[in-house]
Amino acid sequence: MTPTTPAAVRRFFERRYRDARSPERAAAGKAYLKSDLRFYGTTVPEIRRAANDFAREHRDLSRAELRRIVDELWSTDVYELRSAGIALLSRHADLLEERDLPWLLGFVRRSKTWAHVDWLAADVIGGVVGESRSALRRLPAWARDENFWVRRTALLAQLRQLSHEAGDFALFARLASPMLHEREFFIRKALGEQETAGAGLRVPARAPR
Repeated sequence: MTPTTPAAVRRFFERRYRDARSPERAAAGKAYLKSDLRFYGTTVPEIRRAANDFAREHRDLSRAELRRIVDELWSTDVYELRSAGIALLSRHADLLEERDLPWLLGFVRRSKTWAHVDWLAADVIGGVVGESRSALRRLPAWARDENFWVRRTALLAQLRQLSHEAGDFALFARLASPMLHEREFFIRKALGEQETAGAGLRVPARAPR
């Protein structure tokens, strides 16, 4: 069994991902995501498979251990290792609490690609927000943040709940309204010119002229 010390866990994922790497996939992934992170060129299924294997070995992982491991994986500039950190957060979602949100938002600020931001926002952070009504009160401050990735996170944090006709759509609408004028692509994409999941209302991608 892999030890749960951060360095040992990092070595576990490095071995798994290097064994499955492809220079061609690495170049293609880097270009597609327009990221300055380093890429091994490991497939998404293998990224998730390694994280699932580790999680199954360590079902009794503590919250403190999880935080130390994810911090270690995110101390690197390797796309797959950072992805492994998010995958572990998702697998051990039951360990996360509202007090972890500032820590989780730190990863959003440090993200170098929408792929990590969206996974964090909709799945990991969204899971915490969905379990804590009081956590919703944090979203307005995020929606006003100067970092557009944080603003995008405020919009996506209820995605899972809204898609199941739950969540607070009125809050989403209040957060979205001041952003209607924005030209940042990833904000416009989050707002969308599409029917908001489960809401039956349309949110325009930009304010009418």
